[in-house]
Amino acid sequence: MKPSIVEQTKLIANALERASTACFTVGIATPVAGFLYDVRNFRALAGAFEMVGGVLV
Repeated sequence: MKPSIVEQTKLIANALERASTACFTVGIATPVAGFLYDVRNFRALAGAFEMVGGVLV
């Protein structure tokens, strides 16, 4: 393979890894942090059952 193709493949793989990290942060880590720190009364809106169910699905 040409070196330019190899580098392009590496850049695409890196971009996909960054996108997956962002999806994890927005979808799982942010709601869990909101629940743990009770940001703006988040625990009243989402109970522990919903949080566990959301993480497992």
